[in-house]
Amino acid sequence: MKRIIGVLLAAAVQAVLTSCMGGAAVNKDSLAGTGRIAIVSVVMPRIADTAGESNRTVLQAVLERALVRVQSDLKTVRNWTVVDPAGYKGEPVVLSFGAVSDEEIAALLPSRGERKTARGMIEREVSHWKRDFIGAKALPIVPRSGLVPHEGEKTALAMIPLIMQKHATGLCRALNVDAVAFVHILASITHPRPKTFIVSGNRTDGAIRAAQTMVIVDKTGRIIVDMGWPSLDKDARSRDLLPLYAGSGQNAIRQENIELGDPRNKIAQAFSSLIDETAADMIKQLKKAAAR
Repeated sequence: MKRIIGVLLAAAVQAVLTSCMGGAAVNKDSLAGTGRIAIVSVVMPRIADTAGESNRTVLQAVLERALVRVQSDLKTVRNWTVVDPAGYKGEPVVLSFGAVSDEEIAALLPSRGERKTARGMIEREVSHWKRDFIGAKALPIVPRSGLVPHEGEKTALAMIPLIMQKHATGLCRALNVDAVAFVHILASITHPRPKTFIVSGNRTDGAIRAAQTMVIVDKTGRIIVDMGWPSLDKDARSRDLLPLYAGSGQNAIRQENIELGDPRNKIAQAFSSLIDETAADMIKQLKKAAAR
């Protein structure tokens, strides 16, 4: 199976992206032929326990804001018609994106045993997407890893981006667009000062870091934009001194203590502004990479 997957990946990379800048890769010719585009997925990691209503509400609001912001900002990249997601959110053809059929696996793998092994690996991976990420309402959860082949991957997981790219062609036809866009928000919550803990109202401070990336697949199934994988290092956009942890002091700095619904709404406001800034960063980078 490794040999077959390797051949498939070699074929996949023949459609080389023709322009790279600051981590962004763009096929300028294909991009120039794109007139109508739809955003079909916006995801971010579950950086807080979404079993809690306040955490779920804040993160969902972040995703909806990101969808609206990127929808608006994409119009400034080229003379694009960005289709309003209200017209297709919740449609079966959209929500079913990411479901891999037995027929698709069989078309890539000749051995029944290989197909059974591949089916198990793929099902586990897609279930991890739903467990590890949260998505904009009524849109599928598709992280960047589901679209961009991972360098060196030789297992059945290497099939997933190939199949997802093929699915994108059908989605383009169903939505009557030239390309579909997938947005991935990177975010983390940390306490950046190991010896200083600011406590107010039984809340201990922390920081949020964020960045955004995007993959665009055209109606032929080719990736025509890959914004790369931005870093969440110390230079990333961030908001600090937020009352992120329930409890007082060092012992409160635990994942399970993250509470995003603070009484003064400081966290939600900070996150919203981070989304605006990181969307603007991403679109600016895309404009530079797409310039002819």
